[in-house]
Amino acid sequence: MNLHLRKATINDLPAIQSLCNELGEQSAGFDAELSTTWASNHEGEKYYRERLMGKDGFVLIAEESEEILGFISTTIHSPDTWRLTKRVEVDNIFLKDAHRGKGVGKKLIHEVKKWSREIQANRIFLTAFFQNKKAIAFYEREGFIPYELTLEIDLKKSE
Repeated sequence: MNLHLRKATINDLPAIQSLCNELGEQSAGFDAELSTTWASNHEGEKYYRERLMGKDGFVLIAEESEEILGFISTTIHSPDTWRLTKRVEVDNIFLKDAHRGKGVGKKLIHEVKKWSREIQANRIFLTAFFQNKKAIAFYEREGFIPYELTLEIDLKKSE
């Protein structure tokens, strides 16, 4: 595999939106109320345009022979009154099915760790669906540990 990682540009926006929508479709199995086309709506496009311009984060592309295999997108969280440290959030990470389990995700995470150190962030965090055991196992292999727990109640299913 001749893998190349690079910072995404504005020209990559349509491909990133398409991959993120694919991520949404796969994630809908964990959350039926999830917008599977968020990346293509006004809010999603604004988010990605800001990251592609380097505002508050960045997007990294994994490609081979000019074919985009996947991406990772991040947001920088500056210290604030309730959390006194600079942190980086992995907002989205997605690889096409055929490229999973080949070390591509590991390399994307490694580059985010490297970049986070360069910008002097102290922590990296992400959110995963509790039922997504494969993703959680991958994140744990990459050094992420459970830190917070979000609990939710579906009022349509409860009394």
